[in-house]
Amino acid sequence: MTEAPRLKPQEILELLDASFRLYRENFALFVGLTALIYVPGQILQMIISAPITLEFGELMAKWQASARSNPDMGVLKQMIGHGVTLFLVSALVGGILFPLSTGALTLAASRRYLGQPASLRECYGFIFRNFGRYVGTLLLSGLAAGLGFMFCVVPGIILSVWFVFTSSVVVLEGLGGTEAMGRSRQLSRGNGWRVVGMFLLLILIAMILGIGGSAFSNFVTEKLALEKLHEFMAQQAVQDVITLLLAPFYSIGWILLYYDIRIRQEGYDLEVRLPAPSGTVLPPAEPPPPGSAAPA
Repeated sequence: MTEAPRLKPQEILELLDASFRLYRENFALFVGLTALIYVPGQILQMIISAPITLEFGELMAKWQASARSNPDMGVLKQMIGHGVTLFLVSALVGGILFPLSTGALTLAASRRYLGQPASLRECYGFIFRNFGRYVGTLLLSGLAAGLGFMFCVVPGIILSVWFVFTSSVVVLEGLGGTEAMGRSRQLSRGNGWRVVGMFLLLILIAMILGIGGSAFSNFVTEKLALEKLHEFMAQQAVQDVITLLLAPFYSIGWILLYYDIRIRQEGYDLEVRLPAPSGTVLPPAEPPPPGSAAPA
């Protein structure tokens, strides 16, 4: 069992170092939580999307060729149909399935950070029992941020910063809907640059690993001389593996930042509030009912 941390304010780089350490110590648990939902969801998305994506590219080439003289509206209608299909598949997998693993990771990262046990069954059991509140709240906050980006980039960025802790609030404090979004905004207020700094560092890590993974997959597929569809699927599989390995690290980083902000703003020192032989204890596995006061 991971030793409970001595909770104290930390800088962003210290939080990243703690995230790497926690990930390394609980690698099998975190990757297993991600893979349980991510792998079937991604396989489903790949089976449906890969042939459509390749055909979309061919239709695009036809459209560009015909648009110079006599635009082929039939090709355009096919492209629109393929685009709608790809969007719906992506929305189903990315908007409903993947957030389930994020919620389970949120609970697991919190428990392990505080030195408490966690299991796949327990974490997913909690998320499925609170499925409507959790997914509904994430969709609501995502819609708000998405509308902000549609009208102007700056409001979208601001709303994303405000609601970055929504998942943590729903899972760890038992709030939902606009109440959870308001709580996330309260936590992010005055910490915008810390949130942006964490986001940029995580993006940088993802870019470095993504570029390396793409270069490796391109090299391998060229050597194997695969057919176009198989080449596309192989390259996508490499990117999926990278995402699978990075997703737990993202969740851990945001959970540690969540606790760090609570320590700074609210004096959230579990070692003092709830002493135990191991140093700290976990908040209840079942969060309080929506609307109840969050622990201070």
